[in-house]
Amino acid sequence: MNAGRQGEAWQSGLHITMQPGWKTYWRVPGDGGVPPQFDWSASDNVKTANVMMPLPHRFSDENGEGIGYKSEVVFPVDVTPIDASKPATVSLKMFYAVCNDICVPVQAEVKHMLNADTVSASDSFRLKQARKAVPVPVSAGSLSVTEMKQVSIDGKPAIEMALKGMKHPSAVDVFVEAQGTTYFRKPELIGQSGDETI
Repeated sequence: MNAGRQGEAWQSGLHITMQPGWKTYWRVPGDGGVPPQFDWSASDNVKTANVMMPLPHRFSDENGEGIGYKSEVVFPVDVTPIDASKPATVSLKMFYAVCNDICVPVQAEVKHMLNADTVSASDSFRLKQARKAVPVPVSAGSLSVTEMKQVSIDGKPAIEMALKGMKHPSAVDVFVEAQGTTYFRKPELIGQSGDETI
């Protein structure tokens, strides 16, 4: 996908479509999923390729709880060339999994030249929608974590978090990223006092 240049970077993207009922995973996949892996090393005239992931969904199946995408997903990718006066050719080797009743590992290879001739209006529309779904930092005045501590629930470690400024907390999910393979399940609402949610 190619939506054209924005500053120094080409606004590119990767579109994955799946059959009904199938899903793929976010960078923190959950209990039994597989995070996608991106290898851009064979690209030509590419300094960096920054992959962005839209807000995922949480789902449950026989493998436990997972986080990812159903039916389709567009990952926006900002590609910064080494030499901006020349076209950039992205060459991607990607490893990911798609799952339904079973999980199937997928190795895909994509090669695409980014220049003015490969810009597409339909790509621009899809990428604009996908970028709107990518989480962004928020100001401390609108939403902030006021307290976070480790607790024990039924003998298992958990995190208790207090957030300020959360609207409609019963309808909100929180995705926690940690180093290694640590995974935090869907949070449980303890209570709300004023504009603070625990």
